[in-house]
Amino acid sequence: MRVLHVFHELLYSGGEIMYVGAAKIFQSKGCDLSVIATFDNLG
Repeated sequence: MRVLHVFHELLYSGGEIMYVGAAKIFQSKGCDLSVIATFDNLG
């Protein structure tokens, strides 16, 4: 399964920290993960 996570911007806070923690679980289940940010600047 392919999973796309969409964030407004990439900062080392809330949602991004939770994503990093959950990524290994998703990958162990066979998910192919991708991330995009919609904000113009990276944090």
